[in-house]
Amino acid sequence: MPKMPILIGIAGISCSGKSLLTERLVELLGPSNTAILPVEATYKDLSTLSPEQRDQRNFDTPKAIDWSLLVPHVEALSAGGMIHRPLYDFLTHVRANRPLPVQPHRFVIIEGLFALHNPRIRRHLHLCVFINADIQTCLQLRLERDTYQRGRTAESVRLQYAKTVAPMARKHVLPTRAWADLVVDQTETIELSAAKVLAEIHRHADTADRARRVEIMREMIKRYDGTGLRKKLRLWRKSCSWLMIVGGTKLLKRLIDIVVSLLMLVLLAPLFGLMGILIKLTDTGPIFFWQTRVGTWGREFAFPKLRSMVVDAERIKDQLLTSNVHGDGKTFKIKKDPRITWIGRFIRKSSIDELPQLWCVLKGDMSLVGPRPPLPHEVADYTLADRRRLDIKPGLTCIWQISGRADIPFDQQVELDVRYIDSHSLWLDCKLLFKTVPAVLLGKGAY
Repeated sequence: MPKMPILIGIAGISCSGKSLLTERLVELLGPSNTAILPVEATYKDLSTLSPEQRDQRNFDTPKAIDWSLLVPHVEALSAGGMIHRPLYDFLTHVRANRPLPVQPHRFVIIEGLFALHNPRIRRHLHLCVFINADIQTCLQLRLERDTYQRGRTAESVRLQYAKTVAPMARKHVLPTRAWADLVVDQTETIELSAAKVLAEIHRHADTADRARRVEIMREMIKRYDGTGLRKKLRLWRKSCSWLMIVGGTKLLKRLIDIVVSLLMLVLLAPLFGLMGILIKLTDTGPIFFWQTRVGTWGREFAFPKLRSMVVDAERIKDQLLTSNVHGDGKTFKIKKDPRITWIGRFIRKSSIDELPQLWCVLKGDMSLVGPRPPLPHEVADYTLADRRRLDIKPGLTCIWQISGRADIPFDQQVELDVRYIDSHSLWLDCKLLFKTVPAVLLGKGAY
C-alpha cells in the first residue's frame, strides 16, 4: 500500500528561523524522504518592470505571491505528483528560465512567511507550525542575511524593514499563528524545536496511514456493491473479524498489564520497603529517582526508579561522557560507573531498580512488553527511522533486553525494537516475559 505524502507548513516572520528549522527537519527525516517548497519561490515574476520599479514593490504582503501557481503546486504534491517550481532571483526579482523539478516525497515542507495564510493550502497541510519570534531580534538577523547573502546595504535593509517588513508582519504574518497546530519559540535551541515538530510529524504520519487503510477498505466495500449478497456478507464478516481481533488483542493486552502490574506491586511491597531502608542508610538521599521519559508518539511521562546512584549523579554525568560505551552518543552507558552506590550496584544487576515502573504500567504509560522509553534529549537526536521505536507503548522488557541489554549498540537496539513492533503478538509477549527471567538472573549487559 503506497503511503500518501505528509505536508508540513512552517510559517513565521522574516528571519524567525524557518529555513534553519526546515534544514534540520530534512536531516532528521532524511533528504531522500523530504521535499521543500519555499513559498517565496513563487513570488510574482517582475521581469516586465524596470529595476527601479522592482525595488519599489512590497514583497512582504500576500499579494506578492503568485497564488495561482503555488496552490496547484501544493495540490499536486499532496496527491503524490511531481511539480516544476520556479527558481527566484532575490537580487533581480526575476524567475530563472529553468524551473526546478520536485519529485513526489513522503514528507513535503511548505516554508515561508505566508505558508499558513491561504485556506486552500491549509486544507492540504497535516501539520501547521508557527515560529514565535521577536521583531527586533529578527531585524538584526535580516541585516546579516541581506547584507552578506543578497548584497544589499544595511541602510536599505533598515528602511525596508521599518516601512514594510515589520508592519506587514503584524498585519499578515502574526495573525496566521491562530492556524498553527504547534508553536515553537525562536529562543529555543533548534534541536528542541525540531524534536517537537518531528514528534508531531510522526504522530500525523501514523494517523494519515491509518486513514489511508480505512479509505482502501471503504473502496473495497464499494467494489462489492454490485456483487451478490453472499460475497457482500463474506466481506462484511471478514472485515468485522479483523477489527474484532485487532481491538480484542489490544484490550486483552491492556487487561493483562493491569492485572499483572497490580498483583506485582502488592507482592513486591515488602521488597520495596527493604530496598528503601537500605538506600536511605547509604546516603540519606531520596529513595526514588524520577525522570521524564518519552512514550508513544513522543508523549512524555514521569518515570520512576529505585535510586542506585549518588544524589548529584546527573551533574557528574557530563564529566563521564568520554567513557560512554555507546559511541553514537544517543544513549549513555558506562561500565563500572563511579556514581553507583554499593546497594545501587546490586539492585541494577538484579534489575530491582526497574520494578517501580510497574506503576507506569498500571497507569497506562507503559506496558509489560515493549521498547524501552528513551530520554527527551536522546529522542532529539533520533532520525525518522529511529523514531519507529515510538510507534507503540514502551515496556519493561523487549527483544534486546533479553539479548544483551546495555552491551547492544544503539542501531541494533532500534533494529530489534522495530522487529518487535512489526511482529508483536500476545504469544510473543509471553515468550519475552519468560525469557526475561533468566536474562535478569544472569545479569548479562546490566551495569
